[in-house]
Amino acid sequence: MLACERFPEIRAASAQSFDPPNERSGWLRSSTACAGGEEDLGAWPKPRPRSAGDTIALMCRMIAAPMGLPGRVLLDPFVRMAQGRNALNEHNTAPGVWRHPHGWGAVFEDDGDDRLRRSVEVCWEDAALGSLADRRLYLLHARRASRGKVTLKNTHPFEASARGDRWFFCHNGTVRDLSSGGRSDSQEVFDRLLPYVTEDRILNGFREVYGEFDDFTGLNSFLFGPNELWVVCSYTKNPNYYTLILSDGPIVSSEPLHEFASSRRALPNGAVLRIDRASGEVEWHTLD
Repeated sequence: MLACERFPEIRAASAQSFDPPNERSGWLRSSTACAGGEEDLGAWPKPRPRSAGDTIALMCRMIAAPMGLPGRVLLDPFVRMAQGRNALNEHNTAPGVWRHPHGWGAVFEDDGDDRLRRSVEVCWEDAALGSLADRRLYLLHARRASRGKVTLKNTHPFEASARGDRWFFCHNGTVRDLSSGGRSDSQEVFDRLLPYVTEDRILNGFREVYGEFDDFTGLNSFLFGPNELWVVCSYTKNPNYYTLILSDGPIVSSEPLHEFASSRRALPNGAVLRIDRASGEVEWHTLD
């Protein structure tokens, strides 16, 4: 089922509220700011049942601003999330316990084109990230590796060409259905989606490709193209950690960010969004 709305109208529909951090952190400064405590799990979408022998997976934090925002607006909350100093969840049980130090990537505007920059350095220690403060940013991703070595090739976002355009993909979660062999499972997921991008059947691609996976922690995804951002929120456990947040802008993030507290809502498990890059219009779909 499809539902369309202009993003500002989401404000009236928002039923989920969050406690903001106690104080703001500065760029590349260690911060003690963190949400006042874990959200009530009963208020969040219920995860799918897990099989026996479940193990902890190591994941990522990410932000998407499909209409673009200055780096000076997005970099500070991005680093806070990567450092584990933005919010508490099932993994990050105290500020800074659960960090994401295994490389970072960004998609930004450069002379009217979308450009990719990636690094295997720790994002809060890398001056190259700070150099994006005056750039218009679209995607940010900090990795905590679970599958695949810490190499530039395995660092998100991934890039590919389809229909003559550049497409970028970020993922949060581990897909155990896919063999590793030193290669990122996220890259394999992107490879499976690309034929659907080429055929302009992206929603069907998410439904068919993701429908084949049974053993995964999260399939949270950003697929960013020349005209739209696609967002998937899908997980099997740890809803505080995996639930994506839609905020005014529009902005989609791994955690609630106090910079964008005027209007935000938690995406339901199984939600798929298409956000128009020019208008900010949000289309709501599901993986079912």
